Amino acid sequence: MIPFEEQLAAYRQQHFGFVDRLIYREKAEILDLFPESELAAEVVRDLEALANASGLKRKLTDFILKNIRAQAAGSVSVIEVCGGSCWLLRSVTSQVDHGEFHIHAVGSDLSQRHIETNTTAFRHMNIEWLVADATNLLFSNLKFDIALNCQALHHFPAGIVIKLLRELKRISKKVIIFDLRRTFYGPALVQSLSPFYSSSFISDGVASHRRAYSIQEMEFIIRIADLPYKVTPFTPVGMLVESI
Repeated sequence: MIPFEEQLAAYRQQHFGFVDRLIYREKAEILDLFPESELAAEVVRDLEALANASGLKRKLTDFILKNIRAQAAGSVSVIEVCGGSCWLLRSVTSQVDHGEFHIHAVGSDLSQRHIETNTTAFRHMNIEWLVADATNLLFSNLKFDIALNCQALHHFPAGIVIKLLRELKRISKKVIIFDLRRTFYGPALVQSLSPFYSSSFISDGVASHRRAYSIQEMEFIIRIADLPYKVTPFTPVGMLVESI
């Protein structure tokens, strides 16, 4: 079988236009190279700050709560993987009205530092914190009602993306993923924010937008792996990848 990365490379060779060739760059980020460093922690803090300022946190939280309320029957179990500070999971749990239903929430990341920070900083929240590899989760099939992943897919090559999608589908009834999608204006948009955020965040942000998958590429990955997912635009620079 041809490796998924090679199949995606061949797809790009056939379908890349002038703008894609101009924008696309595969460059490792601080979060990839030094995940336990203070610089990585700075990037994670700025990611949450921008999600707040841009309205992304509110928009995603409302979307997820709508899905939860559609299936909640007294209680619901939710996990976020590759979460960093897990700002999305924290936002969702904090927006549930008291007595509306009970949420069993698990926040996870591969970084020991992020999980230790979350355990201390958010000890007042009813969230279980866990160091975990999102491609090899130690949970039984359909353990959770909903699995979340936010702004992480672009960090992984196609083969790992497929493993992650399969694993999240295995452990949950519904998967909701938000990630960047590659646009010609994304890198410039991030660069324009340089007066307001750390240089580490701006550097990682520009790299993220350049290496992000397009919607067409994500659809191709799902198709060649025969995965039960759909892809839709979400925000001017983002997309949703949802299980169906």
